[in-house]
Amino acid sequence: MNLHIFPDSVFAKAFYRNLQSFNLTEHNLVIISKEKAKHAIEGIVCAPLHSLKFAQAVTSTHHYDAVFIHYFTPALYRWVTKQTFKKLCWCVWGGDVYNLPWRESSNFEPITSTLIKKSFSWEETIFNWKVSFFYSPYKIKAWLKVNEVYTWMEEEFLFTKSTYANQATHTFFYYEGEVPYDNEVVITQSQAEPYIIVGNSGSPQNNHADVLQFLDDIHFKKKIVIPVSYGNQEYVSKLKSYALNFTNLSIQWLEEFMPIEQYNHLLANADAFIMHAIRPQGMGNVFAVMNMGVPIYFNPKNAAYQSLIRMGFDCYQAEDLGKQIWFQPENNKALIKQKFGHDQTKKIYQKLFAKPQP
Repeated sequence: MNLHIFPDSVFAKAFYRNLQSFNLTEHNLVIISKEKAKHAIEGIVCAPLHSLKFAQAVTSTHHYDAVFIHYFTPALYRWVTKQTFKKLCWCVWGGDVYNLPWRESSNFEPITSTLIKKSFSWEETIFNWKVSFFYSPYKIKAWLKVNEVYTWMEEEFLFTKSTYANQATHTFFYYEGEVPYDNEVVITQSQAEPYIIVGNSGSPQNNHADVLQFLDDIHFKKKIVIPVSYGNQEYVSKLKSYALNFTNLSIQWLEEFMPIEQYNHLLANADAFIMHAIRPQGMGNVFAVMNMGVPIYFNPKNAAYQSLIRMGFDCYQAEDLGKQIWFQPENNKALIKQKFGHDQTKKIYQKLFAKPQP
């Protein structure tokens, strides 16, 4: 029997769906949620981390063959140090590696850094104080308990190992979304003017402003579509103000949520997708556009870019935009199916999560 500790997320639902559909039943899932879970799963306990309900749902960790922590936040450090494990696996979420308070500033390029300078906030100050005094004293001991790091990116594993869990080994694993990454999408060709898409949300980690400055420098002429329907709205407001400096750029802000069919149509008809985040994020969008045959441009510092290049995908650096490229869309589509398709997901789940044979 394995234990999986999840945050309240659609990825928890997709993970549980796959366990059920692949007939992998020897698993206990518990969702950490302060209030009623937004993504509750029937029959799965949702509870605050240090509550009696959580403790009763988890029982004794040393009874499990393996414990999987999906999103290893600082709030879990102290809890982990108090437990005994046969095997502890850290399933990298993203924020648990790159968004920790003491290193989050390294996610931003220079211009974006100037936009996100914040005024004093009691809420943020109290949060950072809690992390420093209640969680950080346990971080080293907690990280040293990790036996395996689960991520599909070798570069992300190497960073995690060198920075945090230096005793751990690497296991290839990825989260599948609500729709498999190799799902066939019916694409209707658009008659609209040519456009590119920059980023996947209103998160400053997309480094939109630095991309806009670069596009202005190269006198970019196509329309630039920027999705900001969710994210940090204070940042989005500052970004829009900053974008007024670029009078020669044609920018369209997508401020409303789109139905999935409409959003897929938007992605599929783009001339390019730019993901200028330094840290991996928005991988559902990344895999989707690759499967649709759309060229994708990364920040070269991004571990996802480095890993995808190593795996044979055709993807590019943001500074390549406007240059002639040798792009093979069928190569990316074939590799998505081979590396991240639903059949591959089943093989990985059965390898990692099936009950060992006696």
